[in-house]
Amino acid sequence: MEDGGNTLEVVHSLVLAVIPILTTVFTNLFRKVVTQIPSNYLPIVAAVVGAVISVVGTAFEIPALQASPAEGVALGLTGSGLYDAWNRNITKRGKSA
Repeated sequence: MEDGGNTLEVVHSLVLAVIPILTTVFTNLFRKVVTQIPSNYLPIVAAVVGAVISVVGTAFEIPALQASPAEGVALGLTGSGLYDAWNRNITKRGKSA
């Protein structure tokens, strides 16, 4: 019986990986809408977006997005790193510096 509980925790942890991906998408959209925001503020935006996603997921009982706000902030900051890596390695590839 205990093994089933551990399996559910592992599955829940893996499913929470959706939050950094969603954070990256929403941060990118936010950046396109609010073009004047300095890049220094993007990690703050990503942390807030991650927390909001986790609160909304918990409020609407969406299993993939149910996390505490603190986990949402941490996962949002992970999304910030993912956004930065995407921006540096994918979107600027082939452009001269």
